Amino acid sequence: MSVGNATLKSVPRSRPEILQASSKHSLAVSDEHHVSDHATDLSSADDRATVIRWVTPPSHAHSAALTQESLVPVAEPAQRAPSGMATVHAVGARPSVQQVEAVKGRPVPQVEVVQSGPRTGSDISPPTPGVDDTPYIRYAIEQLTRDQRQPTTGRRMTVDSQLSYPVEREGAIVLPLAEERPPAVPPKEVSGAPADSAIFIPIDDPNDARYPPLTAKPGILRLPSLALLAVLCTLMMVAVICCAVFSRRNRGLWDYTDAESGRYFVFRFLPQILASILVLYTFSVMVAVLRLMPFVLLASSQVSRRANALHLSMRPAWLMLPPAGYFVAGHAIVAACLAMLWASVFTIPLHSSLFGVRWVERDGQFKWRWVTAEPVAWVLVGLYALLILALVTLALFLFRRRTGLRWDATCLADLIALLPHSNSVREYDGAETFRSRRQFQDALQRRSDRLGYWTTSVSRDDAVFYAVGEAGAPTRPSPMPHARAEKALTADDLEGQPPVRGPASARIRSPRVRHRFVPWYLRDSAVACWIITAAALLTAFLIASFVHHAVQRGFRPLLPARASRAGFSRPGFLYSFLPSLLGVVLFLLWQPIEHAFRALQPFASLSQPGGASAEDSLLLDYTRCHPVEATIKAAAAGHWQLAWISLVSVLSLALPILGGGVFWAIYFPARDQVRMVARMPAFVALVVFLVLYAVSWLVVWPRRVRYLPHDVATVAELVSFFYQSSLLRDIAFDRPRDKIDLVTKLVSSVGAHRRRFAFGIYRGLDGREHLGVDRVVVGVGVRSGDDTGGWSAGSGAGRARAEGGGGART
Repeated sequence: MSVGNATLKSVPRSRPEILQASSKHSLAVSDEHHVSDHATDLSSADDRATVIRWVTPPSHAHSAALTQESLVPVAEPAQRAPSGMATVHAVGARPSVQQVEAVKGRPVPQVEVVQSGPRTGSDISPPTPGVDDTPYIRYAIEQLTRDQRQPTTGRRMTVDSQLSYPVEREGAIVLPLAEERPPAVPPKEVSGAPADSAIFIPIDDPNDARYPPLTAKPGILRLPSLALLAVLCTLMMVAVICCAVFSRRNRGLWDYTDAESGRYFVFRFLPQILASILVLYTFSVMVAVLRLMPFVLLASSQVSRRANALHLSMRPAWLMLPPAGYFVAGHAIVAACLAMLWASVFTIPLHSSLFGVRWVERDGQFKWRWVTAEPVAWVLVGLYALLILALVTLALFLFRRRTGLRWDATCLADLIALLPHSNSVREYDGAETFRSRRQFQDALQRRSDRLGYWTTSVSRDDAVFYAVGEAGAPTRPSPMPHARAEKALTADDLEGQPPVRGPASARIRSPRVRHRFVPWYLRDSAVACWIITAAALLTAFLIASFVHHAVQRGFRPLLPARASRAGFSRPGFLYSFLPSLLGVVLFLLWQPIEHAFRALQPFASLSQPGGASAEDSLLLDYTRCHPVEATIKAAAAGHWQLAWISLVSVLSLALPILGGGVFWAIYFPARDQVRMVARMPAFVALVVFLVLYAVSWLVVWPRRVRYLPHDVATVAELVSFFYQSSLLRDIAFDRPRDKIDLVTKLVSSVGAHRRRFAFGIYRGLDGREHLGVDRVVVGVGVRSGDDTGGWSAGSGAGRARAEGGGGART
């Protein structure tokens, strides 16, 4: 049968074909993505016909009303093509749909190829009154054309989308033909494997100069740095041993003159100062290990080692006790090394009580001489031996070890660079509103993500990329259960489209969720308690010290003051070790506060009205900096609160140094008593540092810009703020060659404006609203007063939406 200028060709029902008559050669496209061997020429009355391509409308979600409509059977035409036959019609400038009918649950067996040509009224079937065929047409088109957009071959079709629209393929519009009986409702969505069958395959060694080895680590954890610290600890241990041995053989080290001489400083303050330098060095190593180990475990080939890597803290949360997270996670060697590094802080109070004076006979004369307290000395030797053992173990553990990093991950930008090619980011759906780390562990408990180089099962031999992903998982994960009708959209797709608001939108926009979390020691109630406690203790200390001149006149030690043959004096040890230990406690109390401010500073900058530049947010690397370096960098960047807190962190070490040497036992012949008297210059300095420490608690009070929905101490918690951000499609994060390349792209200008980024509500790549970090286009107005307490960040296209967004509350 011939209708107009069209002829019928036989097409197998299981392999629908597209035949186009725009030339003498037919085009046949099957679900296996190759040209059909039995395609034949088509007879055409006019080869000069021009095909006008359909302009693809933007994707959008369809309402439930459309998907629930029923279709009334249409009147059959007088003559129908036999089953399994396709009809080719000639059309004008725009194609029209004859009929769309499909049996529920069965594949559509026929296609219609529309070609230009004159149309007559007899060619057009009458429409069914009151019935809208649009959803059926779109559904059929989607099922026929979805696999043709994939690069792989031999895939099973999975019906998992309701996004349908006319699709152009080689100048033809593919539409389904009708069958005898239409369904009452559109076919239901069925679950199955992803349309893209490519899976992630890890590559341990690409053997290519373009891909550097993944062995990068912080400079302080490299072999020269660890060797230097080990040598310094060895020198301190040898010095302590020599002092103990020489003091016993020579009945002392040096003659005692008085408490005002320089010898008093050498024996009562210099040991603590040297020990404090080593403590700062050791704590910097410990912080670097905490920051690196999650990535080292993610790069491991053993699934058991990677099990909890996403949930291990990358900063010290509470240093009153050694970090115990690695003991719980089953990494005993790392946990033991961290515990020994943490124990180095006790070398300060031990050094403060290492030396004392003793009345000894030498060369026929009795005199006061400086001696070494041997019990304290041997305890110090044991601590330094453990510290050296920990350093050697770490050096061997990290030597040539695969860390999974091409460069040291020191800032948010380094973490984002791991995500653009990841196949696991969509597993974080809704994670930005999680409250606790337990929720992350429950949501990701079945994951075994790995960091390194990857290829896919359908990639070319040289198609290698770097990302964090899951081995054996598809390159594109299955659609989320509550968002089956969505697909990943590019920035251009999202431009001008309204966001899709789901059930999570209410939580995202809630001020209680947006400003829910801050570390417990930085909450308003906790900081108020710190301030009140510091003020009360300082007042009590000053009253007890200066009323009735108690410090100048001294106080009785209440213990026998005579030193033993080993040089150990119980009052000397108690009133040196205990004040120094209290100073160590104050030092340890301040450390998590400083590290929390370092980690939260990028988010504080991103929460400012108008966002922040890359240098002031994504590229901030305060978590990497050493104590003094952090102070200098924060002051240079104008982050005065962080600069002061970091400075106090270093100055707080003066408390154990001064506290350990301020009190001294002196014999008063007039009273025939031994009394503990404070050295006034040291005591005044101690009071000054105590006042400075107490007043600094007023600076600790965090503003609202530092409040987040949850903590940002683990890899999983950080990823939850980026997993749908348009930054994952940003050219700056697309395969950067090195850190310099990444920084150069981020700080480059776009037109007359510099790139800016912000934390707030943004439209993600899936078309829905999310809470996290996205880029901003300068010049787009942003209003204040958003109910989230922060402004609404840009859409997936990078454009800020002024939905009541504005200045972050402070």
